[in-house]
Amino acid sequence: MKSLQITIIVAILLILFFFSGCAEKPEPATDTPSTDIQANQSSKQGSTYKTALFKATASLDPALVQTEYGVVLMHQLFDGLVKFGPYLQIKPALAKTWTIAENGTQYRFILQENARFHNGQPVTADDAVFSIQRLLRTEPPPVVLPHLLKIKGAEDYQKGNQETLTGLEAVDSLTLLITLEAPHAPFLTALGMYPAKIVPKEEVLLTGKNEILDLYIVHLKEISRGRGVLNLRRLLNLQRSYPEEPFIAGIKMAQQYGLYDLSRVEKIILNNVAGDFFEL
Repeated sequence: MKSLQITIIVAILLILFFFSGCAEKPEPATDTPSTDIQANQSSKQGSTYKTALFKATASLDPALVQTEYGVVLMHQLFDGLVKFGPYLQIKPALAKTWTIAENGTQYRFILQENARFHNGQPVTADDAVFSIQRLLRTEPPPVVLPHLLKIKGAEDYQKGNQETLTGLEAVDSLTLLITLEAPHAPFLTALGMYPAKIVPKEEVLLTGKNEILDLYIVHLKEISRGRGVLNLRRLLNLQRSYPEEPFIAGIKMAQQYGLYDLSRVEKIILNNVAGDFFEL
């Protein structure tokens, strides 16, 4: 009887041992993420940024953005001279260093040497002068306007009494000098706000004025193959050289025929100018 009991106990232990061996063993815990997770979480300079917006923005120009949805995009597309840190401290952005002199009335910014816009064009002090100066006459007025009016000559420029802003100077391609009428402590903070983002001067001067011209510029940049900046400059020179009506008529005709050789486009514009002359 005793041997039977021992036999039963041994049999039960063997069965338990068998089933426990067949059970799937859990994988050891690890703090290291898998290769796929690491790849997804790693950031790559120059890669594509995707985010959901609850509402489309009416403009991609930081001077004209009026909603929080547009502000989200502005922070992805453009940089200011300075930016805000996690605790709202002022940090370098396009300006790598700056100095304040003359009892707080003179700001000298040194720009990053290798900074470029998304179109590949280098960021220059001339772009910074243009970006700040245009805000004085932008409608509706940007939230930073009261601070920018502290710049020397800003009020006269805003009112149209003068066409140059004496307090803004591009000393060289990477040095910007801003002179205020009087010390103004929040001025540096204002330059970190989204309307004061720096934009490419030549591209802004060309776009936003005429839908026909805007569409032509989009196609011109697509086919330029590394010469986009040079072609934009040449197109801007054409716009400055000829009256608006024959210029736009020439661009419209070039767009219809898929013509992006700007030498031939200029001949079309000249024909339009000549036609207007003979009609007079």
